[in-house]
Amino acid sequence: MSESGLIWDDLLREDLGADSDVAADDSSEPVGAGAVAEDGALSAAELAEAGRLVDRLLARRSLSDTTREDLAEMKGDIAEGTLDRMDRDYIRALAKRLGV
Repeated sequence: MSESGLIWDDLLREDLGADSDVAADDSSEPVGAGAVAEDGALSAAELAEAGRLVDRLLARRSLSDTTREDLAEMKGDIAEGTLDRMDRDYIRALAKRLGV
């Protein structure tokens, strides 16, 4: 972030509504598959979207080592199904900011 001159508010301020460029392609998911689980955990569709975005981000050569390490840790959380909503929002905002 420091290399790009951004702060957290710049990354997280983006409106990631339904018309977002990084919205999940849920056309093959059953109705309600993207809904928030009752316990606040991310749905399978949300975890899958985050995983795809992390893979795209990690493919970029321009990422800082710190960002790359953070994303690799989040990828492990995705695999375990423990990624939290705040990290998912960060991944989406970063992907949108970088045009991924």
